[in-house]
This record gives sequence, C-alpha cells and structure tokens, in this order.
Amino acid sequence: MRMHTTLRRCILLLSAIFSLLLTTGCEHRQLTDPANKHFMRVYLDENIKNVTHGFYNDAHSEYEIEYSTPRVLRVALYDPATGKQTALGYLQKTGSDERGNYVEGYISASEGEYNMLISKFDCISTHLRDENVYDQVQVYTNPISQPIMNALHSTRDPFEPHNNIVYEPDHFFLESVERIALKNNVQPDTLYNAEGDHFTAESIVYTYYLQVNVKGASRVSSASGYLSGFAGSVNLCDQSLNMNDKVSIYFQLKSNHVSSRSDITQAYAVFNTFGKLPDAEGVLTAVFEFKAADGSVHVEKMVITHLFETEMAKNNQWIIIDDVIEIEEI
Repeated sequence: MRMHTTLRRCILLLSAIFSLLLTTGCEHRQLTDPANKHFMRVYLDENIKNVTHGFYNDAHSEYEIEYSTPRVLRVALYDPATGKQTALGYLQKTGSDERGNYVEGYISASEGEYNMLISKFDCISTHLRDENVYDQVQVYTNPISQPIMNALHSTRDPFEPHNNIVYEPDHFFLESVERIALKNNVQPDTLYNAEGDHFTAESIVYTYYLQVNVKGASRVSSASGYLSGFAGSVNLCDQSLNMNDKVSIYFQLKSNHVSSRSDITQAYAVFNTFGKLPDAEGVLTAVFEFKAADGSVHVEKMVITHLFETEMAKNNQWIIIDDVIEIEEI
C-alpha cells in the first residue's frame, strides 16, 4: 500500500513539473523572426537604346531581340569589414505602376550595416563568379560552343590571332548600395535608398546596331561574325570593366533592307556587350563570314575603331559601315 502511495505521489509531482514547464519554461519562436524581415521594392529602368526605343530604322523594330522584363531579382548582403557575403535572398513578386515595372519581396537579415548588390537572377547567357566576396563578384558570359567555333573559318588560320569569342550577354539589371543600415523591428520594415526612395536597377549592358553593305547577298545562305576589342566581364561593386578580360562578341547577320542601289543589300546585326575597352587597350575589328549555297565562304575583316567615335555611335549606339562587301560568284 505504501508503495502505491509513493508511486502516486511521484506521478503527481512529475505532472506538476511538466505543467510548469509548459506554462513558464517553453517559448515558441517562428523560424524566421519578423524583426529580421525587410520589405524591398526595386523599379526597373527599361529605357534601353535599340531594345525598347531608339531603333535605327523603325521598320526594324522587330529585331527579335531576346529581351523580357526581369521577373526575379537576387539580393546579396555583404559584411563591409570582411567583404564576405552574409545573407542572400530573392525578390519574385512583380508589378507595375506609373513609374514602370518593379519586383518586390522580403529578405531576411539580422541588424547591422551591409553592402548590398541587387541583380537580375533569371539570365540565360549571363553568369556570376566569385559572388561570395563583395569586391570580387563579376558578371560574364561563356565562350561560344565548339561546333560554332569550328564553323568559323577565320579562326582556323594559325597566323591570324583571335580573342576569346563569347556569347553576347543578357541585359543584366543591377543596383549596388554601400553601407545600408538594417534594424530589428517588431514587424517587417521597408528598406529605402539613401534618398529615401525605392531602389532602381538598370541594365549595365549596351545594345549596338551594326550595318554593312553587301553586294551579291542573294548568293549567301547564312552570315555571322564576331567583333573584337570588348570587355568580357564587369565588376559589380563599382560597375567597372574588367580590363584583363578582352573578348570578341559573336553575332549573326540578317538582311531585309535594300538600299537605293538594287544590287546592294544592307545586312545588319544587333548585339549586346558590357562595353568596349579603352582605345589604348586594343583595336576594334569586325570579322564577317558569308557562306554561299555552294559551300564557299567569304571572310571579310574590317577595322572599325574610328566608327565608335562617330556621333551615331556615341549618341545612339549605331555602327554604320559604308564600305561594300562584295560576294563574288564562284
């Protein structure tokens, strides 16, 4: 009997202790603390020459440029003292108002001061490297595929040097902010730029229109080429060109506009680039390759450095070559 009484007292004591723990010793917390959540809205500056406006010829507004409004933005926070990435988030809710298109959402980060990089995430040909260090992260594009490289006849000449030939970049939207302060709040707060406004990201990629005269274009089945003297990557923290990364931009030519001379066709291309390197870093050249139906190939190389100094190139990003490339009949 005494044993049963003792057992009962033990059970009652354990029950009391358990009830006490439930009421006073247990604190339920959300996995994501609301005090660490911060709302952001990023407007997109889509005023892009030769993409959304500024066409050389309005009849060519259907360039088939692979551009679409960004739908996902990547937000990376870095420790200003070490430069290392400390938080990463993605904004995915899209919308628009009188100011234009925007992407918004929440990021999670504890209280502190950060350097912040907001960039486009859903890119096809544009990639990031060294993204874990603030002053080292770069955006770049990959070299063209080996089949495309093999198809370029001009690259087969061992005595004719050529730079790394890469795909053109997507329009890469970016906003960089240094020393932004994040605070803990009872409810999620809203982050603003230094002017007290929402953030704005704009593309760091330029779109050029290139045109050249071709005689005998009716004999051409396909045409492509590459432009040398451009930067292959950009440092995101200050949007500066990587001076040690010299590349050539691959492009394909189209032709549907005939000049006043019936035997001359104006072939054109629209290409994207991070920007040309300073003139001191090298000469800008254009290599055109025209393939005829009979399998013959006509290669034409032109120095076009001077054309980038014209008003059309500076103000409109139009490269107009007046020379005539003649495709001779075999």
